[in-house]
Amino acid sequence: MEQNVRSKTRAKREAYATVLHSSESYVCGAITLAQSLLKTGTKRDLILLIDNSISVRKRRALAAAGWKTRTITRIRNPRAENGTYNEYNYSKFRLWQLTDYEKIIFIDSDIVVLRNLDILFNFPQMSATGNDQSIFNSGIMVIEPSNCTFR
Repeated sequence: MEQNVRSKTRAKREAYATVLHSSESYVCGAITLAQSLLKTGTKRDLILLIDNSISVRKRRALAAAGWKTRTITRIRNPRAENGTYNEYNYSKFRLWQLTDYEKIIFIDSDIVVLRNLDILFNFPQMSATGNDQSIFNSGIMVIEPSNCTFR
C-alpha cells in the first residue's frame, strides 16, 4: 500500500528534447529553442541529444542555454544519399532510449516556441502533425520512451 501511495505522488519525469547531429549548423537554433521554452515558464527538463560532431565550445554554449546534453551515436537513414540533409535523421529514434523519462516532447531545433506547450504532455505517444494521410511531420512529436519501441 505504501508503495502505491509513493508512486502516485512521485513527480512525473517529463522533458522537452531535440537532436543535433552531423553538423553545428543548428546550434544557434537549439540555443534559441531552449531560451524560448524557458521563457514560457516550463519547469520540464531540456534534453539535447548530440553526436561527436559538436565541439566542446558549442556544447558549453548549449549547456549555458539550459540544455542537459547527452552524447549519442547517430543512426544513418538507409535510404538517404551520402552527404544529404537527411542522411542521419534516423538519429531521432534515440529519443526512445530516454527511458529515465515517462514522456518526451520532441521539437526540431529550428522552431521558436511562443507560448507554453506543457499541455502537450497530456497527449498520447506519437501525437504529431500530419502532412497528409500517409505521413506525419516529425518537427514536434509526443514520445513515451521505451527500449522495446526503440528496438
